[in-house]
Amino acid sequence: PLAFFSSFSPSKLQKSLLLANQELRKFADIIDNYVITATTKTNSVITSVSTAFAKRYGYSKKELIGQKMNIIRHSETSNNLYSELWETIEAGKNWQGELKNLGKDGNTYYLEQNILPMKDENNRIISYMAIGNDITAKKEVERLSEIDKLTGIYNRRKLDEYMESELNRAKRYHQPLSFMILDI
Repeated sequence: PLAFFSSFSPSKLQKSLLLANQELRKFADIIDNYVITATTKTNSVITSVSTAFAKRYGYSKKELIGQKMNIIRHSETSNNLYSELWETIEAGKNWQGELKNLGKDGNTYYLEQNILPMKDENNRIISYMAIGNDITAKKEVERLSEIDKLTGIYNRRKLDEYMESELNRAKRYHQPLSFMILDI
C-alpha cells in the first residue's frame, strides 16, 4: 500500500505542475499579445519586446532587438523629458509619464509609460523594463475637442484655458496683459 501511495503522489504533483505551467503560459501569451513591453540593457539597447510592442510600431522583433530604444523616439519629444526620465531610472526609481513615439511607418503614437529599473541581488541596476499603454486614440480625441473642424483653429474652450493660463502668469509676474479678439 505504501508503494502505491508513493507512486501516486509524484504523478498527481506532476499533473498539477503541468496544469499550472499551462495556465502561466496562457497568461504570458495574453501579456505578450496585448501589453506593450520592452526590456533594455542599461545603455538602452533592446533585449526583448512583446509582440504588442512590435505590432504597435510596425517592426518585427528581429528588427528591434539589438537597436537602441531611440529607434522609436519622436523628434518633437523634448530633451528635458528624456533627461528627467534617465535621471529617475538611473537613480533606481520607477518613471511614469507620457511619451510621444514614432512608428516605422512615420505615424505618431502616444504611450502612457512606466519604466522600471531591474536590479540584481546586489541592488545594482542591470536592465530596464518599459510597460506601456497606448493612448493615441485618447490624444486624438483631446486634439479634436480643442480644434474647430471647419477653421482648424482653437475653439472657445481652448481659448478660455489659454486666457486663464495667461492671466495667472500676468498676475504671478505683475505684468500687464492685453487680449485682442477679432471676429473673422
